[in-house]
Amino acid sequence: MDKKKVTFELEINDNGCISLPPVGRIQGAMLDRHGTPKESFVHVQYESPHTKQWMELRIPLLDALYLLNILEAMSAANNLDVLRRPPKGSA
Repeated sequence: MDKKKVTFELEINDNGCISLPPVGRIQGAMLDRHGTPKESFVHVQYESPHTKQWMELRIPLLDALYLLNILEAMSAANNLDVLRRPPKGSA
């Protein structure tokens, strides 16, 4: 299968980092296992709210797990855990 190439403009923020297209909504994530965890990846698909274009971010598995730890700590520190899952009995 031939891959299509797309070009779009990216911005550099005040910290000198390239800003990826913003996330409108996340479609899902997929684990791509290759041998060891160090060789595996997580693919996160999301839609840009401005262009409605679907994007995919490929993250090494160990970095994705580190991001999960950061998000869980942020959630706990800011009393956001109640927003993470629906209330019990609502399913």
